[in-house]
Amino acid sequence: MYNMKERKRKSRMVYLYGVVMTALASTFWGCSADREYALEATGAVPAAKGEVVVSQDNLGDTTLNIEAHDFADPKLESGKTYFIAWVKSGETTVKLGALNITDAGGELIATTTFKRFRILITSEASSEVSHPVNVPILTSKPITVVTE
Repeated sequence: MYNMKERKRKSRMVYLYGVVMTALASTFWGCSADREYALEATGAVPAAKGEVVVSQDNLGDTTLNIEAHDFADPKLESGKTYFIAWVKSGETTVKLGALNITDAGGELIATTTFKRFRILITSEASSEVSHPVNVPILTSKPITVVTE
């Protein structure tokens, strides 16, 4: 009987230690659960698909892992071969960068300090554009990053 009580007590202690250490690690390293959001096609390229995985680093910045695919569509004007990701917060639109295009689609990893925003993907004639020239081919619903 005594042995069983001692085991339960030790088991609770180990469990509590694990909970405390996990909480400390999350605080120290800024770990937060990654959240995935769909990028939805607009009328410009109905077959396009994508997603963005949103996470937060230990400095409070938001990391965006953007993936998109199925761009090939005759509706894209010739010469619009750069796919640019943008973050839009309120009336402010900031260029995140050009997606790295492969046979499987495109991807980009970027960061932002915005906590409420939408992601837009446009096709552009140049990767040097400073604001979206064309209508988005993919867009996210509004994203809110919850700080822990």
